[in-house]
Amino acid sequence: EALLRGKDKPDDKLWIGPARNLYNLLVKPIVNSGLLKKGNNLIISPHNSLYLLPFNALITGDENSFLLFDYNISYVSSSQSIDKNRILKLNSYLGVAPATKDLSYSQDEIINIPESLFKVKKQLLNSSATKNNFLQLAPNYDVIHIASHININTESPLYSSIQFTDQPLKIYEIFKTNIKVKLLILSACESGKAMGMVNDIPTGIDLVNFSRAFREAGVKSVIATKWLVEDLSAYRIVNNFFKIMELNKNSLPVENILTLAQREYLVNAKKLGNKTHPFFWAPFFLIK
Repeated sequence: EALLRGKDKPDDKLWIGPARNLYNLLVKPIVNSGLLKKGNNLIISPHNSLYLLPFNALITGDENSFLLFDYNISYVSSSQSIDKNRILKLNSYLGVAPATKDLSYSQDEIINIPESLFKVKKQLLNSSATKNNFLQLAPNYDVIHIASHININTESPLYSSIQFTDQPLKIYEIFKTNIKVKLLILSACESGKAMGMVNDIPTGIDLVNFSRAFREAGVKSVIATKWLVEDLSAYRIVNNFFKIMELNKNSLPVENILTLAQREYLVNAKKLGNKTHPFFWAPFFLIK
């Protein structure tokens, strides 16, 4: 909740104390033991309330010393999900962005993908961004990128849905699909929000969210968001992500690329006087 205040109060600093305390409690003991060094990959298997915590926004020192700058951070559902071969060969891309009145940059995310990045590229925009088109085409691509609205149903999490032009795609439907793609980017509000079937905060086995549903459907890695995202900030981070991917074609793990994209957002925001509060950049995370 302290981070969510940043939406309306981007200069708010009430989050800094809790972020520093959580670093001291959860990460610093591992650093002090010598098991975790700067530049390492920090892989987190969360449980209970840790599902809600953006580790990249934890503070290691002063208010600008984010954990993001020390490690490449990713999440796994269990230790069995850790993949030693983390570099994905990504040659084909499907971008989906239905028409939405209040998402000014969602289609720009799809349109501005670097031309030379993928050998095969297809876009589903406006009227073509239908649920049926998506379900038919999705299994044929290495990367799927959806920029849209998500409707969260906390009372019945399985009925939470992604907005398409014709009709929504619900979580329970995703569990029934077979979408064996390498990377899915869900650029939408709360696309990785952790919901429990019994309580608001999941304990583990009762976890329900879009990233779990798509991974159960066969997706190898998912980039999602932990809370509401600002449209322009999301566009900038996703744009950074694909530019960095182009510069390091098939040579960097996805978690490294996402980390660099978020770092670049922060560096540029400081230079240009844009919003640097974690609310605007920290919701994006990778789970495998």
